Amino acid sequence: MKIPEHLLSGLPDPDSAKRFAEQFAERHPAVANRIFNDLGLLADLLALASFSPWAASTLLRYPDYAVWLKRHRTGEGIRGKDELLESLARFSLTNSTLDPSVLLSRFKHREYLRIFLNDLRGRTTIAETTEELSNLADAILEYAFRLARQEMENRFGPPMEKGRRGRLKIASATIVSLGKLGSRELNYASDIDLLFLYSADGNTSGSGNSGTVSNREFFIRLAGRVASIVGGQSLEGAAYRVDLRLRPYGRAGMLAVPVNDAIRYYSSEAADWERQVLIRSRSSAGEYEVFNMFYSQVEPFIFSEARPVGAALESVRRAKEKINHEHGGMHGFNVKLGRGGIREIEFIAQALQTAYGGRDRWLRVPHTLIALQRLNDRGLLTENQLSELSEAYKFLRKAEHLLQMEYGLQTHILPNDSQNKSRFAARMSLESVESLEREIDRHSRNVSDIFNRIFGNTEARNADNPTISNQNSPDPQHPYVFQQSGSTDYGIESLRTISPRLAETVSTHPELGKILSDLPLRPQKSDFHSILSEAVNKTKDYQEKLNALRTAWRPLIFEVLALDALGRISIEQSKQSQTEIAEASIAVAMELAVSEYKKRNSSQQAVVIPAILGLGKIGGAGLDFDSDLDLILTFDDQNPGLKTELKQIGEAASRTTEIFINLLSAFTRAGSLYRVDLRLRPFGSGGPLAISRKALGEYFENAAAIWELLAFVKVRGIYGPSHNEIEDELRKIVHTRAASTDRELLRSETRRIRLELQTQRSGRKANPDIKYGEGGMLDIYFAVRYIQLRDYLPDNDKNRSTADTLRRLYENGALSAAEFETFSKGYDFLSCLDHYLRVAVGRTTKLPFGNRALVERLAAKLGIGSTKELENRLALIRMEVRSAFDSVTSR
Repeated sequence: MKIPEHLLSGLPDPDSAKRFAEQFAERHPAVANRIFNDLGLLADLLALASFSPWAASTLLRYPDYAVWLKRHRTGEGIRGKDELLESLARFSLTNSTLDPSVLLSRFKHREYLRIFLNDLRGRTTIAETTEELSNLADAILEYAFRLARQEMENRFGPPMEKGRRGRLKIASATIVSLGKLGSRELNYASDIDLLFLYSADGNTSGSGNSGTVSNREFFIRLAGRVASIVGGQSLEGAAYRVDLRLRPYGRAGMLAVPVNDAIRYYSSEAADWERQVLIRSRSSAGEYEVFNMFYSQVEPFIFSEARPVGAALESVRRAKEKINHEHGGMHGFNVKLGRGGIREIEFIAQALQTAYGGRDRWLRVPHTLIALQRLNDRGLLTENQLSELSEAYKFLRKAEHLLQMEYGLQTHILPNDSQNKSRFAARMSLESVESLEREIDRHSRNVSDIFNRIFGNTEARNADNPTISNQNSPDPQHPYVFQQSGSTDYGIESLRTISPRLAETVSTHPELGKILSDLPLRPQKSDFHSILSEAVNKTKDYQEKLNALRTAWRPLIFEVLALDALGRISIEQSKQSQTEIAEASIAVAMELAVSEYKKRNSSQQAVVIPAILGLGKIGGAGLDFDSDLDLILTFDDQNPGLKTELKQIGEAASRTTEIFINLLSAFTRAGSLYRVDLRLRPFGSGGPLAISRKALGEYFENAAAIWELLAFVKVRGIYGPSHNEIEDELRKIVHTRAASTDRELLRSETRRIRLELQTQRSGRKANPDIKYGEGGMLDIYFAVRYIQLRDYLPDNDKNRSTADTLRRLYENGALSAAEFETFSKGYDFLSCLDHYLRVAVGRTTKLPFGNRALVERLAAKLGIGSTKELENRLALIRMEVRSAFDSVTSR
């Protein structure tokens, strides 16, 4: 057939377009006669064939798609999910004999022709194209979800859950999309990362033809069926490649997760990178309310006000270095993963969002281009950086789309040979290969420069560091590898089997790896105060002192962690060393705070050195990994050497305390030391940061609540003028006040407060809470402190441990033999389990039975043969501890 030359002249590959037209006319003459007379449609079909052999092949295979394009190739705006669902419903009616997987694949291919055509013709922007591709995926997921749910309900009846008033109602579920689909930035060949959530456990009604199953089984089956429908392979190919590995616990986790379990996981167990993934998350199908219930609870953990800026940037930097290592040997520029590619732009946006989004909700948007604009609005990116990143993103996404739509494959690498590179340059509307290379170089250089200015250019440094053979990755299929020269070779994967936390620390701070090779067989006595003090005294600037303190502190705490994880020290030795490091940190921080206060204020102003009292774990001299520092700061307003008004003394003490807290807890590029918690001070968050000695005593004599008396049983002087005297004085006041309190009131309030904490903090029973849950450690703590207050039995200065206090209570007749044995055995078991959890994965009170490998390690550490035996032992101990708690708090 004769094709007008003007329809071919502007195409990047006119020969391919001409061959397509000839083949179409030969194979489908009747259809060709209907549509080729429409020169506008013919021009569009020739453009599709010239840009995409895949599009040409699809049109040759399904000529009716060309007829459909005649009616639908133009239109105002992009199509939303609902409109696409309607179109899919009509498509399914006319193709009712097709298997669902084939049906969805064909529908997607038909829509791709329309979307790609609008993309080529410039009728839609890059952002609009990716949004419509995402809407299409949403529609397909919704169709598959509804189909799978109906199939499941036909078999088992609808899943039921209890409503607020105890009445049964139908349980709901949602498909959460992550990654590019989650941010509505899907490309033509993206995998879709999904997470299935359902509202609550329960059972199905049993009205189907296969009886009753649990909601868990129902929704796991439903998730598997959706993944099969959408991702099932056929001669047509899958509609999408479905990736479910980002769910809680990865491949070891359940395909569908109850909302409350997911909330607990992301709030207490998930790694930072897992929470970062949720920046780009939303509901793509099912009931949106389920997603909203989930996201509203986990959002504070995604965008935490306490998130260290330096840690966010460091995590992203190392993740990118890992990508560079893995893909550095590829031939041809990778528009997604290469230096200065799409991934670097996404990382810039996500890291800054993670770092600053906790304090600024306006930054919490999933779309990359919108995020870049908002970061610029907040002054976190300059106008020039915004312009360069946005231009590069659009250019690289356009290149990515053209690469993928050429043959319908997931590829990101530009062609290397001259012929294909020339053809690709023409498809990018560039006049030559040289122009293409200049544009690629310009955009990638701009992105890489901005990335390095924000995160620091570490690539050259690490290239010279032979100890790093593979960089940080959240994917367990790509483990860290750390090679340490010397007699000991600690591979990160080997460390991970001992302590994932230890492995994570080494991978984040490879300079600590040398400590492992030089690790002593037993703990060495060190002057922690001198080590920290010398480090900060070498610097002059306040910010430098902050970083120096953290840099000196990190190897001290890491050595304790390593000795502990490798079994070279006991739990008691570990906690003792951690307590000593914390005490030294407190002392150095206060010394620096006083010095800094003097620099910031005139010589006429009062200088006050507050005394520091500890509560909780630091008060009991048993600090453990990731414990908060519960502190009280007080000053002696009766000191005759202070010839200043009380108000001025109080202001000076509070300002010094502010600097002190900042020194310990502020997040810098070197990290932070401890979370400092002052909420137990008199009057709570409404009270002064530092309180006078006289006011502190008067408060506990007259105003303190019973819960405060219980907390201050563990008070201990740590640092500062007269701290031991103040401790003795306050302890006497607390116990005297308790002795004068009505015994029944003391008992009932102790019990009420404990049970209220259980209700508020422990949640559901899927992962037992060994601290707040029924029969957890708080049962023991509250029982012990209640007896101490009731019977006027203060802590022993020489040994403040719970184990020793239990012995003293038994010897004083306050505990029966059975209660003593139960509490002692229970505390030994629970505190060991708590400690091993902290060493393995960090601070969490939940025992993650879904993480089988971790629970097996914990069982082995406790000398228990199997996870099932551990589960049974824990259940029995908790039951016995609660029984003893009930016994003690009933008298």
